[in-house]
Amino acid sequence: MRLSEGKIREIISVVRRACLDAGVDYDTLTSGVVPLFEIMGAFPLRVAELPDRKPLTAQSAIKFLGHETGQELPTPSNGDRPLSGFIYVFEYEGFLNGCILTDANDPVTRRRFSAAHELAHYLLHFLPYLEELRREGMSEALILTEGVTFENGGEAGGEPAAEMTAIQGVDSFQRLTLKTTPAMEREANRFAAELLMPAHACEAKAQQYVKRFGTGRKVVARKLATDFFVSSEAMKWRLKELGLYTAQD
Repeated sequence: MRLSEGKIREIISVVRRACLDAGVDYDTLTSGVVPLFEIMGAFPLRVAELPDRKPLTAQSAIKFLGHETGQELPTPSNGDRPLSGFIYVFEYEGFLNGCILTDANDPVTRRRFSAAHELAHYLLHFLPYLEELRREGMSEALILTEGVTFENGGEAGGEPAAEMTAIQGVDSFQRLTLKTTPAMEREANRFAAELLMPAHACEAKAQQYVKRFGTGRKVVARKLATDFFVSSEAMKWRLKELGLYTAQD
C-alpha cells in the first residue's frame, strides 16, 4: 500500500525542518552526498557502530548501550535477529538523548540509509508519542527502541522487518503499547529517501544522464547512486517512486 499524498507532504515537511535545524537548505541541495551526519548532529542522537565489527542485533545493541549508560535494559523479543539499524531513546523530565546504531558489516550506503531510517522514527513516531504521554500526565522515565532488518529488496524495496518497544520506568520496567506497523516502516523509508535522494535534485541530474545514456532505469540509477552515495537498488526504487525512467534496461 502506498502512502497518501498528504502523508508524503507531511514527511517532506519534517525532512525540510530537520535540515533547517542543522543549517542546511533542503531546497537548494543538488546532486551530491547529502550531509546526513551534519543534519543528525542537530538532534540529541549519537550515531555509532558496535566495537570490533560485531554484528548488530537487539541483544548486542542492548548490551552495548547498557555498558555505555550504566543501565540494565530489557532486551526486545527476537533479540538475536540480525539488524541493519537500531535506535534507543531515553527521556526523563524533559531530558532527551539517544543513540542510533548501524551494522559495521553493511556497505556504507546501507549504513547511511539505516541511520536516516532510524532518524525518521525519532522524528515521525517517537517524539509525537512522547508528547502524547506527557500530555496524559506520565512522569516516569521512558525508553523507546526500534530495530530494523532490510530483507527482500534491500533498503527501499519490500517491507522491512522491524520491532518497536516502549518501556516505562528504569528500576522496574513496564512495557507500554507501541507497536510498529508496515505503514510506519514505509514512512521511515520514505523519509530516508526524501532526505538522501531529494526529488528535485534527482530529477535535475537524471535529465542530464537521460540525454547521454537514454532512459534505461538501470543505467541512470547506477550513475545517480554514485552521485548521491546510495545503493543502486535504492536509487532504482526512488526513480520508480518518482515516476522517472521506469524501463528495466
